[in-house]
Amino acid sequence: MIKTFSVNVIILLIMVFLFISGCSSESQTRKYNCDHISYPGAGICIPKAPPIITCDDIEFTHFTVFPPDPHGFDPDGNGVGCEDEDYSAR
Repeated sequence: MIKTFSVNVIILLIMVFLFISGCSSESQTRKYNCDHISYPGAGICIPKAPPIITCDDIEFTHFTVFPPDPHGFDPDGNGVGCEDEDYSAR
């Protein structure tokens, strides 16, 4: 009986953890108004423009970029953002 109770408690804790983990990324998207259209990478939250930000303003490098790329992270248009230090100055 105690063993069954312990297993049920562990399963419940895992389910709560998974629920909270899933909610945090969704709430982060709402809180920061992430642009997942132009910058769809998993775990990346780049705020929608305006304001315009540069590579120096974010911690991410070498991430996927789709048009319209409002921040200009991919000036050469190859689909990779913040891949070169020179781009952050533009």
